[in-house]
Amino acid sequence: MEASLPDGIGPSARHASGGIPRFLPLLILGAIAAFGLSGYGGGGGGKTLSIENAEVRASVTSPSVVRSGEFFERLVDVQAMRAIGELSVSIDRALLQDITINSAIPESGEEAFEDGQYRLTIGPLDAGKVAHLQMELQANSDAAGRQQGDIVFHDGASEIGRLPLSTMILP
Repeated sequence: MEASLPDGIGPSARHASGGIPRFLPLLILGAIAAFGLSGYGGGGGGKTLSIENAEVRASVTSPSVVRSGEFFERLVDVQAMRAIGELSVSIDRALLQDITINSAIPESGEEAFEDGQYRLTIGPLDAGKVAHLQMELQANSDAAGRQQGDIVFHDGASEIGRLPLSTMILP
């Protein structure tokens, strides 16, 4: 026995597909899900860039693609290869354009802006010790485009390392 149809719907509606194969909506939904999981639309895992020289071994982990309005994390690890009197990390202004800094852990001893860079002073670091800086950031809703700049490591006034960083912000 076949179930009755609601008033106004004829028997031809039971098998009508309008010429669209039944699997097409599922295929479209699957493609959207695959794109989202790929990370190309933002929110994917971070990439790690690193340098090593006689003074410092440093790495920066940050996503290469984020969406405007998205929260993301930037991790900076610095290992002193020799004793550093006053470690500071400078971030080019371009890398923080239209970005809100929600927190930076640990808080720096001193914060300044000079030569187009935000400078966070961490303090002395003994040879072999590691300093971790974790920044919680948010791309502002009007941010879009590629942001490129350097993260520079200093011992006092002298530069001891530099890492170029690029982040694409999608609308």
